[in-house]
Amino acid sequence: NLFRELTYIIGLLYLFVSLWLLSIFGNFGSLEDWLEIKQIELFYWGIISLLFSIAFIIYGIRFRDHIAREFGISFLLINLYSRYFEYLWDITDKTIFFGIMALSFWLIGRKAEKIWNLEFLKK
Repeated sequence: NLFRELTYIIGLLYLFVSLWLLSIFGNFGSLEDWLEIKQIELFYWGIISLLFSIAFIIYGIRFRDHIAREFGISFLLINLYSRYFEYLWDITDKTIFFGIMALSFWLIGRKAEKIWNLEFLKK
């Protein structure tokens, strides 16, 4: 049972890291090819990665699979922040950029603390 769970976790890690890297670098064979394109051309890889994350969140909630749910949530956030950096870094003033990011971290942290406190109260 432990081996099955470990294999499942490593498989999900490979899947989500691969999708995340594809959403950043695409399937280009060399760094020179990748440097010549605009990041918007890799937008579809990001959409695929987001869809997989959402699908695993739904699967995890529906079948009470906390590993799938947590991987989905984690990589959804990683993917959203990656897109935030890719598309807004060059066009946004850095004060505003990091202010928005700090606000989003605060909101996510606040929501997470409420959820964790509710779980501890149930136990």
